[in-house]
Amino acid sequence: MLIASFIVMGVLYFKLKKLSVDSLIVTENTEQTQPTESEPIKPIEPEIATGTDAFGSFISNKNGAKDYTQNFKTSGLDVEWFGGAITVSEKDSDNLLSKIFPDYIKIKDVVDKINNSAECKNDTVNGQSRCWMQDPNIYLYAVGKIKNIDNATLYYIFVPRLYEDSMGDNTLVLLGFIDAKTKTLIAVINPNQAQESKSAISGGIYGINGARTEYLKEREYIEKLSSNTTNFSVFSGYVAYEFEELNNPPSVLDVPETSSKIISVGQDDYIYFYLDDYGNAGITNPYKQEVETGRFSQLPIAFQTPEGLSVYKDEQCYFIIKPNGTVIRYNLVPSFISWETEATKEYYGDFFETSITWNDGSKNSDTYTLAGDHTSRGCGGPALTACTNVVNKKTWFDANKLVRTGTGKNGEKIFEIKNAADNEFYNDTFYKVFLPDPETQFFADFLKDHPIIFWQDHLGNWRTFKKTKYQPQAECGKPVIYLYPEKDTDVKVEVKPNGGFTKTEPMYDNGWFVHATPQSELFNYTDKTSYPYLFWEGKAYNFITPNYGFVMSKKDVSTKMTQILTKLGLNEKETIDFLEFWQPKLEVKPYVFVTFLPQREFDKLAPLTVNPKPDTIIRVFMDYTPLDAPVKVAPMQIRTPERVGFTVVEWGGKLN
Repeated sequence: MLIASFIVMGVLYFKLKKLSVDSLIVTENTEQTQPTESEPIKPIEPEIATGTDAFGSFISNKNGAKDYTQNFKTSGLDVEWFGGAITVSEKDSDNLLSKIFPDYIKIKDVVDKINNSAECKNDTVNGQSRCWMQDPNIYLYAVGKIKNIDNATLYYIFVPRLYEDSMGDNTLVLLGFIDAKTKTLIAVINPNQAQESKSAISGGIYGINGARTEYLKEREYIEKLSSNTTNFSVFSGYVAYEFEELNNPPSVLDVPETSSKIISVGQDDYIYFYLDDYGNAGITNPYKQEVETGRFSQLPIAFQTPEGLSVYKDEQCYFIIKPNGTVIRYNLVPSFISWETEATKEYYGDFFETSITWNDGSKNSDTYTLAGDHTSRGCGGPALTACTNVVNKKTWFDANKLVRTGTGKNGEKIFEIKNAADNEFYNDTFYKVFLPDPETQFFADFLKDHPIIFWQDHLGNWRTFKKTKYQPQAECGKPVIYLYPEKDTDVKVEVKPNGGFTKTEPMYDNGWFVHATPQSELFNYTDKTSYPYLFWEGKAYNFITPNYGFVMSKKDVSTKMTQILTKLGLNEKETIDFLEFWQPKLEVKPYVFVTFLPQREFDKLAPLTVNPKPDTIIRVFMDYTPLDAPVKVAPMQIRTPERVGFTVVEWGGKLN
């Protein structure tokens, strides 16, 4: 785990601009403008219509996709889940898809010829090809059958957007099935993400209609592909339906016949391949046909929940497998640890209050976190590897060298290692992970501070926990918060970075209390001063850099970052403010890797509370690594938020 030091500019907006989700373009007025070379090519939108075909009645949206949802209002979709994803080979996928999408094989062949042509290979800018297109294969994974639609196989479908646009959102992940009557592919979309999914289905599924091009030459390659086929729409329509059985199980579960609980570790290792809250169906890499579910379903069952869910266990962790094969990981925590706080009950890795009385009679006042193996995660530095706090088999651990030093609130015995100064784990934790200030922080003081404790669970496993203050910190840079109420409003704002503040403006006194206008003109009642936004800097524990994102050349930073920030939800002023601070830092080397922390993860690092409650909260948090040469990274999916009602916007990043 680590503590991240970050600059977060958080701006709370009250409905200043509205985003068009269908086009993913910021709209500020109704004036018609001519598209520039870097703007998406927008198709003409047809009228809304109704009708009936062999599959059922439908309503076609303005882009032409058929909405079949009304046929299943009463019956829903009755799916028999397979319990894990089953790989469909490329040969079988080709056979299936070519029957319902006749141009599929032709598109694959044309893309392959373009990518391997001498013209394409020689057409480079700064060593990077301008014409290279994505892997054109559509990947299918069978996850169940729909019993009330002729037992149609339900697939996880990974569809590439052929032309890699500058947003990096280059693979669409959807559920779908082939209807035998119409011989078409129909998507099943989550109603909670319906608008963005419908837009993706309708907007040229291979990314041709929505491709962003910075060079006229790139348009030539698109036109070359388009001249061979005019049909890029894989899906003919959709059904909007929520599979409640795929919602996440409880994040905290009681362990029968013990006072312990298990808490959710989280699901972010393969976030790029996740389908909303349904998870990844156990698919860890769709392009390499890697599925993880099987090895977990072979584990012994530790217990069953009152709801009938089977909880599996290995030497380190507990697991629940969703009906579609998504694996949810859990870690065991003892009763002397408090997991009920809002900051920790949803997520793994945050700090925990602990009820311990030390042998000298003093009460513990510090927080602890799960300890275990350390690893390096990108520019974020060392982090905890999930499910590694059982230490029985660690080379540095010897139960015979433990000495009891405290007692938990329910009589649990707390141990530490004697003669810890010679222990490898203690030394690594202090010198390689914590990275102390050599003038003020000393190893001897660290050893006296109960930095690492051990507890034996009901199965005889030794588990370790570490004081949170000995996690490395990543610094959060210039977070600012804009507030945009729909009318002049008094607003209370609280933000709580889990490593504390290093600077705030205006002064933070258990929060900020301001009078806000719809233009984010903020009058602070404490110092009677007006501000354009609320500013803070601080530290954060347990920061992990995502391994997906964008790689861009120095000269492209301004253009591409503007496009990315727009898609993330920032308006023009916020984007200008962001780049004024961050652009020089992104241009220190010829290339830069840029990524953004998922908002739910940033909410872990620095929980934000606003009263009255906003209708929309947009939090943008960046991490980056300067590069001497370009590298290949997995692209990042971005869902552009819609600004509705009282809107709060915050942006910032991790200082390197």
